[in-house]
Amino acid sequence: MKKNNSKMIFALLILIFVFAGPLPAQAADYYVSPSGTTTNPGTMTQPWSLAKANTTLKAGDTAYLLAGTYSTGISPSNSGSAGSPITYRNYANDVVTIQASTAISLNGDSYITVTGINAGPCQHCLSIKNGNHNIIAYGKFGPYSTPGDGNWELNVIDSNSQYNWIHHVEFHDFGACVGTPPNGRDDASVLDIGREDGADATKYNLIEDSVFYHGGHHVVALHTGYNTF
Repeated sequence: MKKNNSKMIFALLILIFVFAGPLPAQAADYYVSPSGTTTNPGTMTQPWSLAKANTTLKAGDTAYLLAGTYSTGISPSNSGSAGSPITYRNYANDVVTIQASTAISLNGDSYITVTGINAGPCQHCLSIKNGNHNIIAYGKFGPYSTPGDGNWELNVIDSNSQYNWIHHVEFHDFGACVGTPPNGRDDASVLDIGREDGADATKYNLIEDSVFYHGGHHVVALHTGYNTF
């Protein structure tokens, strides 16, 4: 009788595993440093590089960036999910600055949170393209690395990006006035939302408690509707 009961219990356990599926992977915390490597385990004493974090983080994971200046930007390979974002944040009160061509690039990425990270000088401090439900908070972005070079879209949210939240961010010193009137020109802006040609469904983005100053041609442009300042 005991032998039969054991078989029944074993069979029930197999059925539970089959119908419930494998247990989901647990979210994890990792540490990143300007001197970190791709081979380290991502601990406080043996941190990752930011490039390693970009390719490895999955939904629910958090990367704590240790103090310093990073030459690699934030550009995750994966997206988070509702309730389980991928988070990049400064560790404790550490001052973290990214000086890369593009400091934060969320191209097709969703549910990414970046908080407590500064950027600049750089060509593009923030670029969200076809990205949704991302949060950028508590940072200082600027200045532009090569003012007067003719580039315009220095910080952008466009290409059908929706439901992104930017708050408590200071954007400054993007663009420049070049040459002598009447032959001079004014280049670039601090932040553009949506595309000027109108072929863009960027909407429902919220920007609040942020500061914008020292643009070239203009400071902020809203090219599409249903975005809120």
